[in-house]
Amino acid sequence: GNSNLATLSGLDSLTSIGRQCWFDLNELLFTLQGLNQLKSIGGSLYIRWNSALTDISGLENTAALSIQDLEIINNRALSECSIQPICNYLANPGGAVTIEENAPGCNDPEEVKEACHLAIEQIGFDDEVLLFPNPAEKTVTISGIEANTIPEIITYNQTGQKVLQGKPVNNTLDVSTLRPGVYLVELMTNQGIVKKKLMVE
Repeated sequence: GNSNLATLSGLDSLTSIGRQCWFDLNELLFTLQGLNQLKSIGGSLYIRWNSALTDISGLENTAALSIQDLEIINNRALSECSIQPICNYLANPGGAVTIEENAPGCNDPEEVKEACHLAIEQIGFDDEVLLFPNPAEKTVTISGIEANTIPEIITYNQTGQKVLQGKPVNNTLDVSTLRPGVYLVELMTNQGIVKKKLMVE
């Protein structure tokens, strides 16, 4: 409820919050930039009634697993909610989810999930190579390339850590050991590296 607060730039050294993180009724707040070092919340994340808010990408580095309940409500100018932590949270919610009364694109959880899926589809460096299903649960099939031309596949999590490495079997990759979230998959091929985004549910 800070009527003159426009940015959070003074919080750029904040790395964690012990409990709730609420942004409510800040009429001039247009961005959450300044929270880029925030890695962990440890409770509910509420973003509500901020009429000028257009950008929540300052939360891009926050771990989805650190969020309990999520509310993004009545931010009339906010149309882009499909940042990685929100996508990861919606793939595996840690609690209640309420997304409503924002601008088109961020009006309900299904709309945001769709935007997350579109973002994944648009990132591949080779449009002919596909991973499906995407989102995946246990296995992913690779199409558009012969299995014997992929000597290795490396999968990274959202912080850039290598979490899976191996060779596909019959053009299929086992992802059952991965937690729900968004991953970068690198296919090492005879023609070079093909990079794809993968969502695991």
